[in-house]
Amino acid sequence: NLSKHDFERELLEANQHLERMLKASHGRRSLLSGERQQDKIEWFRAPQGRMSVAMRDVLKENEMTNVMGDCYCDDWAFMEAVDNVQSEQFQKEQTERIASLMMRQVQPGSIAIFHMPEKNFRHTGIVALE
Repeated sequence: NLSKHDFERELLEANQHLERMLKASHGRRSLLSGERQQDKIEWFRAPQGRMSVAMRDVLKENEMTNVMGDCYCDDWAFMEAVDNVQSEQFQKEQTERIASLMMRQVQPGSIAIFHMPEKNFRHTGIVALE
C-alpha cells in the first residue's frame, strides 16, 4: 500500500498524462462518449477494486469518484497468453473470445473493465475493442 502522499502524487501524475491524451484526441475521434467532452479526469478504479482509506481521502480531496465495473472478461489472462504465443490463428481466436465475452455482458451505461494495452504487451486488446 502506498502512503497517502505517494498515492496522491502518482494519481495526479497519471491524470496529467491522461488529460494530455484527451486534449490531443479532441481533434480526432474523442476518447469520451457522447457530446460531452472534458479534459478533467473524474473517475478512478481502485486496483482489484480494493480501496484504502488513504485512496478514499485523496479521491475526495481531488473531487474524483471511485467506480466499479459491471463487465469483466479476464482480458488480462487472455492477452498474456496471446502475447506469449506467436501463432496468428491463436491470437485471432483469443481476441475474438475477449470481444465475445465482453459483448455478452455490456449494456447501455455499463462500465467495462478492460486492461490497458501497451506496445508489445496486451496489444490484441486494441483489436478486441474494435
